[in-house]
Amino acid sequence: MVFQRLVVGHGARNLTLTLSGIGTNKAGNYTVAVNNSYGSMTSAVAVLTVYVPPAIMTQPLSQTVTQGQDATFLVAANGTAPFSYQWQFCGTDVAGATNATLVVTNAQLGQAGNYGVTVTNPWGAAVSASALLTVVVPPGSDLPVMQGLVVHLTFDAELTDTSGRGNHAAAVGAPNFVPGFIGAGAFNPFTDANGTSNYATLGTDSDFTFSKDADFSIAFWARLPAGGWNGSSTRSDPPFVSNKDWSSGVNVGWVVATGRDGRLQWNYTEGGNQTRKDYDGPAGAFGNPVWHHVAVTFRRTLNAITYFDGVPVSTNSIGPGSKSIDSGLPTNIGNDGTGNYSTSFRVLDQCLRHPNKRAGNG
Repeated sequence: MVFQRLVVGHGARNLTLTLSGIGTNKAGNYTVAVNNSYGSMTSAVAVLTVYVPPAIMTQPLSQTVTQGQDATFLVAANGTAPFSYQWQFCGTDVAGATNATLVVTNAQLGQAGNYGVTVTNPWGAAVSASALLTVVVPPGSDLPVMQGLVVHLTFDAELTDTSGRGNHAAAVGAPNFVPGFIGAGAFNPFTDANGTSNYATLGTDSDFTFSKDADFSIAFWARLPAGGWNGSSTRSDPPFVSNKDWSSGVNVGWVVATGRDGRLQWNYTEGGNQTRKDYDGPAGAFGNPVWHHVAVTFRRTLNAITYFDGVPVSTNSIGPGSKSIDSGLPTNIGNDGTGNYSTSFRVLDQCLRHPNKRAGNG
């Protein structure tokens, strides 16, 4: 008796047929012909179907859009249908984003970051590469905030003030520069393994003394690594910008900082034994490694307004504003006024201060 499998022109003469290295090229109809000296018979057709897990063929592409525009991400996969899609933003599933195309409508600053997609079918899954969405403000929209500055640091590989007032920052230790969000560079202050603080100082120029009643504003871009900051329990609130001894919030001065849980916070305490004023934002504000815009406006006799990614998130009373906010310490970037606050990795870009001064050095 002779057995023969007939498919796509290839023959096999065994009682059983074993296929190895299964691929789509081996899918098809299989039969076997049985022969002896008295005749032959061909079996019914057996269909081999090969199911293929998804594979990403077209990756989503990084893009830059102006705030308010739409951004569209597209992925293409091959394999065996049906496919399911789930888009992620900074590692978190985007609700309802289950198509091959993701449209971010009316993109805002807080939606900038890494987008990716997972494609699945019943036989496997494939994860795309990340695509970075950058959202920039419309041209000219920053002009009002750029007026009246006493310092504007672009951090494009230097600490030069571009406000025209000559308030250049000076490096303390060896802080470094890394790729930035706006422009070429960003500033990276840190405390090294030996406990040496590396930051920048603006000193004690009169432009940074706000006395009893001078309004002032602070704004910058910042990002932290994934998971926020992992400092010690005693140094758990690293400052972005400060003129005070931040070992205690009751000390005179001000600070804008983050925390171990990635929140945004600030502290404001006038002299003369005045009550400290604080803002503590929600945990995780800096919980993803993307850029966020921070701005705080201190209206001395009224309130402080906090903005996060262009959205006002809190209004806190700071009145009556009858005592000095000046600590006598320098204004430092990436440390408190003493320069001794142990800090860890965080990145700053486009740091500026805008004192709407009613008295003193306007």
